[in-house]
Amino acid sequence: MLDGRQRILIIDSAPAEHLPAELAPLTAAGIQITLNLWRLEDREAVRRHLGDQVDYADFTGFDEEALIRELGRDNRGYDAVKTRANLPITRRTLEAGARSSLERRLRVVAQVGSGVNKIDLQAATDLGIQVTHTPGSNAEAVAEHALALMLTAIRGVVRHNRGAHTGQWPVHPQALPPELADLTLGIVGPGLIGQALSRKARALGMTVIAAGSTRFDDRQAEERGLRRAGSLDALLATSDVVSLHCPLNQHTRGLIGAAELAGLKPGAVLLNLSRGGVVDEHALAAALTDPSAPLAVAAVDVFEHEHTEFASPLIGVENAILTPHVAGMTRSAAQRAADQLSRNIVALLQDRQDGVPIANAWC
Repeated sequence: MLDGRQRILIIDSAPAEHLPAELAPLTAAGIQITLNLWRLEDREAVRRHLGDQVDYADFTGFDEEALIRELGRDNRGYDAVKTRANLPITRRTLEAGARSSLERRLRVVAQVGSGVNKIDLQAATDLGIQVTHTPGSNAEAVAEHALALMLTAIRGVVRHNRGAHTGQWPVHPQALPPELADLTLGIVGPGLIGQALSRKARALGMTVIAAGSTRFDDRQAEERGLRRAGSLDALLATSDVVSLHCPLNQHTRGLIGAAELAGLKPGAVLLNLSRGGVVDEHALAAALTDPSAPLAVAAVDVFEHEHTEFASPLIGVENAILTPHVAGMTRSAAQRAADQLSRNIVALLQDRQDGVPIANAWC
């Protein structure tokens, strides 16, 4: 039976240790919660701890049919859905949520992090659904991971680790690595993550240049320690390390392809911690396996196909360092995101929009 309270479906919850931060603002606002147990490791422990405070579901979030069935289960309907794994939220799913019940309709879709490229924003707007997210909640975490990948690539950590485990000892290294203070870092997309990386890189003595954002002028860029490159091509040609931190949209899809990779500075390192579609992975794999190409190493945390559909031409390429989209996953980032997103949801369901980031406000 419907009890008149607003209802939320948490498709992909915060890790168990951060569930209290995620649930508290929703519970305090009197919102009925359905918690999908899908990605929680000890489901029975969660059930014992929460008891009948919440309802439960258990389906794979990447299964669109299962999600649509849950949205229409028992004619309950949901006012909001929340996810954190960059699940595809299609027009079909949104339409199912909007018409699933006579008592309530889907009004809010909430996504952890800044990237919302897996959500059909135009469809959400057409259906009167607001999409909220948590830009900046994992900026420091992603910047730290970028720095870790940069150091790993420059100092040959993967190669030396493999060599040491097999008893190899390089008495006379063929090429000594540079120190960070000797290098220029080019940041493509100097938003919150790019600025966090810039601060860390400058603290280590690097020269930092940037391209790809019009949100602040040259003076504001200088105040943030960023020197604007004249163009993307100029940044690629003059940077020892290029780090990508731009959103995936119609302007940035395929931003780095064969021509851009050919225009890199000889011996360059490329980092992609933005979205997989920003880089042509086939062109990247070809550049990494071409001895005459200027690219020396790529470190990649994001891919065109991820999770259950993970596949990439970069798999097995020796000078490609790969991590499975974990850059933003730290304890502090998870705690911030869980709390921020729940507060965003409560505010929107209470028709309080001031200060709440709306990803489809432009549609």
